[in-house]
Amino acid sequence: MEKVVGIGGLFSRARNFRVRDLDAIAAQLQAAGIAIEVDAQQYPNGRFARLHDPEGNPIELWQPAGRDAPQDLGRRPHGLQATSTCNGMDQRV
Repeated sequence: MEKVVGIGGLFSRARNFRVRDLDAIAAQLQAAGIAIEVDAQQYPNGRFARLHDPEGNPIELWQPAGRDAPQDLGRRPHGLQATSTCNGMDQRV
């Protein structure tokens, strides 16, 4: 995982995944024994949850809303789609 310097020191950049149904995927992860923190706040661009991979790297799940909500995330379970943000540009992986 790439380390970057920011306010407060060195940190790992989170890997971001767009999901169609945040509650469903959070329940599935919790049932598998994976700790996940779902943000209770609804933001104009959607909802978020955070967890860590087995090596401690941060992962963020995002259920888009409004104009950010995709029309179709394909046939993937819960619409899981990896994204990486670099220089303000959204790159699908």
